[in-house]
Amino acid sequence: MCGIGGILSLTGAPAQRAPLESINQAQRHRGPDGAGIHVDGPCGLAHRRLAIIDLSDSAVQPMPSVDQRYWLSFNGEIYNYLELRSELIARGARFRTVSDSEVILEAYRAYGLDAFAKLNGMWALAIWDAEARQLILSRDRFGKKPLYLHRNADRLLFASEVKALLAAEPALAVPNPRFIAGFLEVPWVGIGAETPIAGVERFPAATTRVIGPRGVAKDHNYWTFVPPTAPSKIHFADATAEVRALLTDAVRLRFRSDVPVGTCLSGGLDSSSIVALAAHDLGKAPKTFSAIYDVPGFEEGAFIDQMNRQFSLDAFPVRPDGRDLEDTFGRIAYYQDEPSAGPGLYSQWHVMKTAAPEVKVLLDGQGGDEVFAGYFPQFTQYMEVLLRRAAGLDLGAGLLALRAGPKIGRLTGSDPLRAQLRRQALKRVPARARRLYQHLRPGPAPAPPLLGAGLQSARQSRAGWAAARPTEDALTNVLWDQLVRTSVPGLLHYEDRDSMAFSIEARVPFLDFRLVEYVFSLPTEHKIHEDLTKRILREAMRGILPEKIRTRRDKKGYPTPFGNWIREARHEAWARELLFGPRAAARGFVNPEAAQRFWAEHQRGSEDHAWRLWQLMSVEAFARRYFDGPFLAE
Repeated sequence: MCGIGGILSLTGAPAQRAPLESINQAQRHRGPDGAGIHVDGPCGLAHRRLAIIDLSDSAVQPMPSVDQRYWLSFNGEIYNYLELRSELIARGARFRTVSDSEVILEAYRAYGLDAFAKLNGMWALAIWDAEARQLILSRDRFGKKPLYLHRNADRLLFASEVKALLAAEPALAVPNPRFIAGFLEVPWVGIGAETPIAGVERFPAATTRVIGPRGVAKDHNYWTFVPPTAPSKIHFADATAEVRALLTDAVRLRFRSDVPVGTCLSGGLDSSSIVALAAHDLGKAPKTFSAIYDVPGFEEGAFIDQMNRQFSLDAFPVRPDGRDLEDTFGRIAYYQDEPSAGPGLYSQWHVMKTAAPEVKVLLDGQGGDEVFAGYFPQFTQYMEVLLRRAAGLDLGAGLLALRAGPKIGRLTGSDPLRAQLRRQALKRVPARARRLYQHLRPGPAPAPPLLGAGLQSARQSRAGWAAARPTEDALTNVLWDQLVRTSVPGLLHYEDRDSMAFSIEARVPFLDFRLVEYVFSLPTEHKIHEDLTKRILREAMRGILPEKIRTRRDKKGYPTPFGNWIREARHEAWARELLFGPRAAARGFVNPEAAQRFWAEHQRGSEDHAWRLWQLMSVEAFARRYFDGPFLAE
């Protein structure tokens, strides 16, 4: 895990070192173990090193190939590098290091652009081909590692973080109203090409771009993930065994490291499964790191304690109390590079801060809910699947829907069967009758628009992002959408920035592409059955996890009592100033009437707007740090 950056002159002029040094300085938190720069004519590569595999000086970057033709600046880890190394040696390759970085170089020498499909890992990288005078940029399948670009008529700049580009070219620190408006209306993070900074572009995942002389570029998609149109017919027991094997191997590969490896542990099914497989199946005893709150509705300490006791683990719990909220909120706004959507970041920040003195690598459970179907709203799509089958005269599906609906209602407070039947009934009511019904029974008064005067002209809808339906299965479609376009990109963005703020590499076994492809080939009933989410994962963990955790039905996920804290006098003035102060008013991003409604309802306890208020405050905190200038890297 590292920080990368570079310059490609599009005029043929020599690349300058000064911007490369600024990029490295701005990203020193990503790589405290060393820095390097290589300049060759129009191209310059920058690198900050976080040494994880091969700690020797021979593995420093930018790294040349044996023949000096290719130069690499690489951020990430290639988990199957040992297997690839053996394959390349059999083809005649010679290695000077035992690093995964050199494996990338030799794989590219051997296979060209086909090399990236062979990699199992996470990466954002640049390869300069000194002979062909072309730059190759590549990013991993799910975009776990970040890469940003700025291009003008004279040069291309790229870096792991937006702040590094601003450090190299401060004039870039100009807001992108379209992005900010979209984020305020639908707070997805890490998606699309646009960023909060006008002129800064996010490089797409699963893509390799070749940029030749004078900037002519061509993209190659080395992996396109589309779920099968029809699920496999595999028996549930056989599928369970395969899921267990694939997840165990994903965890095994992610323990490859020359430095200590630990695990995040929330007490939920996903992180607990990783810990259990490491301890039970792989003979590891990882240190665990957890955030714990003794606040009603936010408690997970009992589950965390049970895991640590059962597997005799060295535990490092942290109990944040909100006293540092103002300072930490500002630091999160800086390190995230974008506004953020929810208070779980505060807990995650403290987990990473606690882990930093102990380990340099952490495994975490991101992606488990999107791969195995773990969110309560996904019951809606599950019911759609059952009713669609019932409409096709599948009596078993109809009976299952009748059983499942009330059970789900008792678990979540909302029966998706009733909701679906109600929607179907309304579709059959003539439009004129529906309008009359709405006139006789009007709903609540319309809420004031959220966007302020400064963003009204930039308003854009993100609704189209969730419109694709690659299969006929509603649950598969929503899982796919969350995995590749809406939920997971944001989770990966958050985790990368929070972990790298403390020079920690975060690894996510649930997003091993082999596991993802396999689970998406399975039938819906392997994932959700009646009121049971993650059915096949729970079964795969039978006999390993404590039953109290394996059968948990509640869903928290970094629960953080931010909403409680901003009702307290110690934080009220600070929160109000971010929301309603003169700088926020002059900026005009948020309609003050809408912000005041959220604030008032939250303060009197009639509604819980903790997530919405975090979002609005985050936009303002980000704007102050990035736009009110001059922008300065820490």
